[in-house]
Amino acid sequence: MLFRHCMVVCVRVARALFSALAPPLTPEDEKVVQSIRKLLAFFLGENDVAPADGNAASMNSNNPALLAALAPNAPDLAQARALLPVLQENQAEMRAFGLQIVGRLTDLQTARAIGFLRQRVAAI
Repeated sequence: MLFRHCMVVCVRVARALFSALAPPLTPEDEKVVQSIRKLLAFFLGENDVAPADGNAASMNSNNPALLAALAPNAPDLAQARALLPVLQENQAEMRAFGLQIVGRLTDLQTARAIGFLRQRVAAI
């Protein structure tokens, strides 16, 4: 009986901890998260020609988005060629900035965890 009670308490604390670390996102938060993901992919050089839905099965030769990504139009190609030297020159700084973003997000998660623990200790 005592063991079951301890397990119930542990499960409740774990749920509360996960809720504190990952609160529900508002629509604005979701937009921010998507923007951060795009920025991180860009700064870390992880921009792939993958389908938007992430489904590898949809990558076929008839997929218009894939074809457009593989064969850009002339103005887009010229713009990309003009930007390439700048991106290559600033690659280290962009990676460092991406890592700063990840570090800041880690700080926020740590602050949430410490806040959760502080509330739990204060309740005792």
